[in-house]
Amino acid sequence: MTLMLIFMIVTNPFYEANFSSLPMRSLSVFSNPAGLGINKGAEIFGTYQPDPDIIVAGISLANLGLGMKKVTDHTTHYEIGSGYKLPGAFSFGYAYQFGDISKHIFGVEARVTKKLALGYKTTIGTKYHMFGGISIRPFEEYLTLSCDLEYEGIDSIFTYYWGAMFMPIKGMKLYFRADEDFKWDTGLELSFGKIRIAGSYCEEEEKMSGGILLSAQTYETFIPKKNKITTLTLSGDYPEIRKKSFFGIPFKAEQGYTKLLNNLESLKDRDDIHVVVVKVKNSKLGAAQIEELNNTLTRLKNSGKKIVFFADNYHSTLTYGLACAGDEILLSPLGSIKIPGLAM
Repeated sequence: MTLMLIFMIVTNPFYEANFSSLPMRSLSVFSNPAGLGINKGAEIFGTYQPDPDIIVAGISLANLGLGMKKVTDHTTHYEIGSGYKLPGAFSFGYAYQFGDISKHIFGVEARVTKKLALGYKTTIGTKYHMFGGISIRPFEEYLTLSCDLEYEGIDSIFTYYWGAMFMPIKGMKLYFRADEDFKWDTGLELSFGKIRIAGSYCEEEEKMSGGILLSAQTYETFIPKKNKITTLTLSGDYPEIRKKSFFGIPFKAEQGYTKLLNNLESLKDRDDIHVVVVKVKNSKLGAAQIEELNNTLTRLKNSGKKIVFFADNYHSTLTYGLACAGDEILLSPLGSIKIPGLAM
């Protein structure tokens, strides 16, 4: 039984699930519960390996995880766990496995830097089954090198596993894994954004296994992204506090100009937005406001967003100066430009 459990651990077609330093969200189930506290979200995965039929499924919601592992009709066990991310690099997790077996598991992950991750997990009891490992990314996410050491106290087994994952393009991963006896498997993962599929081939068993993962979060994908556009219209004045009234009776006050700046700043972290179109219609922004808005748009452009200005007319030095912060300046076919001191 012990050897079968070890074999099951190292044949997940998703690379991250096989090393204690890498899993997060649903792939932490039956791997390292500490990963449930990293980049929390809603996610579900399932894998299948034939002959003997091995089915593994896991689901994560926030920092909680639940999983099921079944080998033909003889062995079935379940896991429920939770992970918590501390300020800084460390995450801790606990899981309880029950069914045909019963054990408590404690795990730790440390994302020290973007290029270095550490992991450790152990059963809690009189006889230990421990994994400890390291993963390094010398070329950021394009290459991941991993190694895990395993000590199983019941039969006094000490062994190690190592692997490498190469990402030639975003959303496509090729990997290779092996143990100390060089029994290896290799595989491919593809990401479609919120869906990931994986397949692997085991050299010793001469068999394939596969898996699918569905996530509420978006992974990097090999599918080219469409340039999504958001539009901002500058019209009228923008007081610091905008007051609303009903029949002349004020009933609500909300941020005006400050809200405009905050909305623009938030676009820097929106991966789904690539182009910002600014439409100018009778804007009454003051000189100080335009200068601050110009600085905000420049930061937005430096974050990788394309800024496009459009107006029916440019009849103000201030308005045209603001438009110069963009990548392109568009004018209505029937429009005109009238700037003192500039001859067209």
